[in-house]
Amino acid sequence: MPRSIIILIGVGFPFLLGQNVSSNFSQIEIESGNQLISDSSEFLVELSKRQSLSGSDLEKLALIVVGFGPEHYSEDRWRAGEMHQIYWKARHQLLSNESHAKHFANKIIAIHRSLERDETNWPLARSRVHHPIECLKSMPSHESVVELVSLLDMQSNWYGNRFFGREQILFKGQKPNGSSASIAGMAASALYEIGIEDGASKVCTLNSGQTLQLNHGVQGDFFVHEWKKWWQEVVDGKRTFGFEGDPRRYNHLGVVKIRETPKKN
Repeated sequence: MPRSIIILIGVGFPFLLGQNVSSNFSQIEIESGNQLISDSSEFLVELSKRQSLSGSDLEKLALIVVGFGPEHYSEDRWRAGEMHQIYWKARHQLLSNESHAKHFANKIIAIHRSLERDETNWPLARSRVHHPIECLKSMPSHESVVELVSLLDMQSNWYGNRFFGREQILFKGQKPNGSSASIAGMAASALYEIGIEDGASKVCTLNSGQTLQLNHGVQGDFFVHEWKKWWQEVVDGKRTFGFEGDPRRYNHLGVVKIRETPKKN
């Protein structure tokens, strides 16, 4: 069929195309998807008119970035292509804001301080930390790395401290030798998942000489030391780092180099 006729069908008879596509989805999926796209689009338009973003704005942008990227909002969902376009716009706006990572790291720091003052318990704090960690690992930026690294000292309550000759300090509501990750462990896992091309080693050595290879996120605490060592090398000027799909190279202060894009023949 000639291309001009295909285009004409797509333009002149959208109801036929829509009918074929929508038959694969329930009415609830269609209505909720339409509402989500409408609300998200209106929100992004409104944000573009503002000179600065509030904490609430950052939270809403992060919800779009965390929930509607290609890895979460699959291609077989209703109007997936449009939702992915909204995701990229939201991510650009979020990462363009100077305080995008600090906002979420500050929430975690406040929760940790409450734990240290016995003002909250560990199960509740752990659940509250989950969301800002998810936001940070969904924002591949220099600021996000800096803020995640700043959380790597929050490991005093980790059950595995004994493997490194350290004491476990229990928070309120925490059972000794519980298997949950510390805040530092969550941050280390997020650093592995944020998209750093040349991050810390995925092999660590315990005091016993035993080696452990990272297999999944819950092992993040064992690799906190690897990330601290990696970051010290960045600070000392021994290495730089980058992100997948980003031509820039970074040190602890910011951009240090732009990699040349290979020219197409």
